[in-house]
Amino acid sequence: MSKVLGLGDGALKGTTWTTNDIVTNAGTALNFNNQKVIWVTNDTGNGGTVSVIVKGLVANTVYSASIYEASAANTATTVREVVQFTGVAAGAEGIKFNLPAKSVVGLIVQ
Repeated sequence: MSKVLGLGDGALKGTTWTTNDIVTNAGTALNFNNQKVIWVTNDTGNGGTVSVIVKGLVANTVYSASIYEASAANTATTVREVVQFTGVAAGAEGIKFNLPAKSVVGLIVQ
């Protein structure tokens, strides 16, 4: 997953994390291409929909998030889905996606 997100080739420029019912860990960074990357882990036996808030966006700019999944059903070598969204005036926007049980989901925001 770190190779797909571009973390192995550049220094991390800041991380944060949070937890809830199925999110057991999460973090953010800028990769070597200066793209926002996010990873979310679920160590529980339950999956579900989660939302992450991306901050520092430019209002009225269209962004896309390439979503990768490492789980029993997916090896994270290809994009699972691409979600497009528009930055808002407050500079933050939520991205909703499925987080399967016992998985890591990574996002690259462009």
